[in-house]
Amino acid sequence: AALAGNGVKVVKGWTEAYSSEFSGSSGKGSRPLVVSYSTSPAFEVPKGAKESNTTALLQTCFRQVEYAGVIAGAQNEVGARKFIDFLLSKKVQADIPGQMYMYPADTSVELPTEWQQHAPLAEQPFTVSAETISAKRDGWIRDWTAKVLG
Repeated sequence: AALAGNGVKVVKGWTEAYSSEFSGSSGKGSRPLVVSYSTSPAFEVPKGAKESNTTALLQTCFRQVEYAGVIAGAQNEVGARKFIDFLLSKKVQADIPGQMYMYPADTSVELPTEWQQHAPLAEQPFTVSAETISAKRDGWIRDWTAKVLG
């Protein structure tokens, strides 16, 4: 209720929120806050500048981990495992920050300079187990929708 009373705006997805509504994303939107990734400030460093136009609130970060795996009984298990090996290769891992604005799974990969300066990892991110998320997700979405969207 406090968010709704303070003019919160919920849009269809991250791209619309970040690129159209958020004032920190090249200054085009009218909203001073957006739910985004801690790595977003590295994307907002103007060419030739030393500082980002935005900052992450690292004490509010939630640890999001994305996975790739081989499904049990896959028709092409060998090909699937080769694809996982490809995703874990140094070449692909080194490209993840620039393409996906996510940290690579391989912590030995050297991060881009902008990341070293503007995209530090949150030291104490909020974490929730996959089991808890699975058990409570539907209720959380229902509660959030009722409280935020009315």
